[in-house]
Amino acid sequence: MRREALEIREGYEDPDIDGIMGARRSLASVLVKNGKLKEAETLNEEVLDHFRAKLGEDGQETRWALSLQAWIRQLQGRDEEALSGRLELLETARRVSGSGTNEEESALTALANAYVSQGRLDEASSIYQETLPLSTESLGIKSWLIGDYVLQTKAPTLLVFWESWCPYCQLYLPKLDDQRPEKEFPLQVIGMTRLDTGMDDAESFIERNELGFPNAAYDGKVFEDLGFSGWPVAVALHEGNVVWKGYPDRISEAFLEGLARGPMAEF
Repeated sequence: MRREALEIREGYEDPDIDGIMGARRSLASVLVKNGKLKEAETLNEEVLDHFRAKLGEDGQETRWALSLQAWIRQLQGRDEEALSGRLELLETARRVSGSGTNEEESALTALANAYVSQGRLDEASSIYQETLPLSTESLGIKSWLIGDYVLQTKAPTLLVFWESWCPYCQLYLPKLDDQRPEKEFPLQVIGMTRLDTGMDDAESFIERNELGFPNAAYDGKVFEDLGFSGWPVAVALHEGNVVWKGYPDRISEAFLEGLARGPMAEF
């Protein structure tokens, strides 16, 4: 559908160049989600060149294209280029929008993601300066769903908050099993649900989506304490320190490996 929308725009007798470039960026975003990084990179570079020439570095469309470019670089394993782009976008967000804004928060989230993917967890944790001790009590866990699990209080951890009625949870959670690193790294991934639609629905969700990681029913307090407001969302923890908070669609294999390996990822 994105390709068709782009073809329609390109076929106008008097084409809107800005609209065409916006459609190309939209297509590039979908291509990234489908792993077609080279095609996405080519399209997005055209978009970036156009808006950089027209709007300058501070233009909103320029910043969107720069953000997508940094994400593509990160998925390609071009770590230094990705990190440089994230730092540039953070500086721009603060200059254009100011501190404490949604744009600054988004830029910091993306920067933390890049740091974690490189195993630079101390730098990632300095962004948040939040701790969350790992225990059944601190997480508000009431019971484990479909089998018991012994919480590893020292292991690097990804908590993923979901509810069975949410279509985005059904889209992103099953992918986490394929992305998890080899078992020699002590990363634990734990699903967390408040059972909004009941135990039967939650158990059916786990079985239907073939989730291989442990899942727990919890009281919901930690979700609110972390400042979350919708599903699915996730928080990554290393030695009890928050190193990233965001949406599961931004979790990659490199991210999970960086979280699991920690500083070893640099060697």
